[in-house]
Amino acid sequence: MAAPCSSAKTITVRPVDTGVALCNPGMGWVFHHFDNSLNGYGKSLGPGPAGKEFPGLTVAYLRLAWAHLEPTEGEFHWEIVDTPAQRYLRAGKKIAFRFTCFESGEKYATPEWVKDLGAKGYWWNDGVAWEPDYDDPVFLEKLDHFLAAAGARYDGNPNVAFVDVGTIGIWGEGHPCTKEYGFETLKRHIDLHRRHFPNTLLAAQDDWSHHFHDFDFRQPGTHAVPLTFDAPVEARGKAFAVKAGIWIPHDTTRPEGRLLPASGDPDRRVPLGTLRIDDDGSASFDAVEVPAGTGGQFRVAPGKLRRLGLRTLLDCTWEVREPLPPNSQIFCHLERNGVIAFAAWPFLRDKRPLDYARSVGCTLRDDSILVQGGAHAYLSEWLAPDFWPDRPVILESGHYGHCKKMGTWGDGSRYLDAVEDYRASYVSIHASPPEFLRENVDLIARTNRRLGYRLNLVEATRPDALPAGALLEMALTWRTAGVAPCSPGGNPAVTLVNEREEIVAVLVDEGLNVRDLAVGPAGDWTVHVALPEGAVPFCHLDLDGEIHAGCPVSVTGNLTRHGEVAGEVRLRAPAEHRGKTLTVKTGLWKDGDATRLWGRMVPDVGERDRRAVLGTVWADDAGEIMFQPTD
Repeated sequence: MAAPCSSAKTITVRPVDTGVALCNPGMGWVFHHFDNSLNGYGKSLGPGPAGKEFPGLTVAYLRLAWAHLEPTEGEFHWEIVDTPAQRYLRAGKKIAFRFTCFESGEKYATPEWVKDLGAKGYWWNDGVAWEPDYDDPVFLEKLDHFLAAAGARYDGNPNVAFVDVGTIGIWGEGHPCTKEYGFETLKRHIDLHRRHFPNTLLAAQDDWSHHFHDFDFRQPGTHAVPLTFDAPVEARGKAFAVKAGIWIPHDTTRPEGRLLPASGDPDRRVPLGTLRIDDDGSASFDAVEVPAGTGGQFRVAPGKLRRLGLRTLLDCTWEVREPLPPNSQIFCHLERNGVIAFAAWPFLRDKRPLDYARSVGCTLRDDSILVQGGAHAYLSEWLAPDFWPDRPVILESGHYGHCKKMGTWGDGSRYLDAVEDYRASYVSIHASPPEFLRENVDLIARTNRRLGYRLNLVEATRPDALPAGALLEMALTWRTAGVAPCSPGGNPAVTLVNEREEIVAVLVDEGLNVRDLAVGPAGDWTVHVALPEGAVPFCHLDLDGEIHAGCPVSVTGNLTRHGEVAGEVRLRAPAEHRGKTLTVKTGLWKDGDATRLWGRMVPDVGERDRRAVLGTVWADDAGEIMFQPTD
């Protein structure tokens, strides 16, 4: 804050983070009061609770269908949201909105009068719900009028934390069910929200990258479409032939419905190479050269195996030589001893919708955390680096009760992993808060220490005493211990008070904006629980961020009990890595445990992939090992 103190006698203090939950602007837990219907999680609580009982709750989320708020054209029922909103605002909380047009549990989320005026739409699930055509001019005109009224009432209100762009797709999550749409359709809905909420943070859906793009691999040309897979536990330690192609489901006019490749096997599959799954679940790939061929409808050629977030991708180039039927689909089989063991699938994601959303001031939200379990607990963290550096990222889990029932919740630690990997500032309570708090006390406390930004005064040095009129010099060191920057920003200030607790001076450091503080290290937390039966150690040698080899690890003791257990890692460098420096990373995992990331336990201090760095290893040409431990 100023130059180091020059006084002969100074006092230095180093405050300790108390771990208390922070209710700061632009971050916190978000409670789903209305959740796609008026019978959301708030109704069962009655009119009293307002979030004070839940540590770190800062936002009440009101997500409901347009039809509730404008049941008759031009007749608005804002009291439906204003009534619950006021009790949260009185408790110092903020609110957030999503207005939806298509719900699985309501026949008309878009008001029926819009349909009656001639708006085109389609019945979903045998007449359960009506989904509007998101390009229909009547629908767009009436939606524009509704959003104009909502914006006139709520835009720029400091008590509104954010508004989702949620007028497209089921539950407003951005995946239409009855018709496919391109990017321009989505752009129109983004622009409608930005027009009527120019002064409010808008949230874009991660699913847009999958559902709204104009890319079509079925058209002639060269297309880059990678393949991704989830190798089952029983595939570890084995090698598989990778064979891919294009097929048409239920087509009986072609062998297995498969289109003819330019070159490939008689069964119309194209051999791409061999995939090897190591004992720890890491993978390597040996590609084969695919002949160009002179005929056929397409050619596919393999590229490199790479990581994208938590996924393994095999880059592939698809040369389509003629227009393919509209329902053509890419397939990939991983085969062992002539038998298909498991499948890979195309990774069809397009960043353009999210790039546009970001360009007009939207942030990112992912509504699907822990809908699946294990390594698939979340799938869009690779989008987050474009957003978190200057705006708060929002996460929502699947319904807590459903996640428990389906076994995807586990110990909840994957929720905290998502906070780390997305560098999230907001995270949802998709449940009754008392139940969620009662069953996740430790998880909530650990999340509160990492969620959003957490400003720490690391050290402060000041003079012990000064004569009247002397220059006060202080040295302050600040950091943020959270996963995200302090997006609201601000300047540190020192307040001087006298013995009567009266303020005599407020000194602001204009040279430091806390928005510029680097985010805290990820994954630095401690687990104080006994390890499960079957937990065993592992050790990897990494090169350029990828696992290149494993090393045997032995222990003397019981890992399922508290206390110290001696162990030994037998370092070895494969011949092809001699002369190179590899990073040694270790940890504990349980084979077959789908509730944890790759089955791994959380180390006291480690990286986001739940591995702790021991140091580096280097081997000379003769294989002599040299190890340099970390500090």
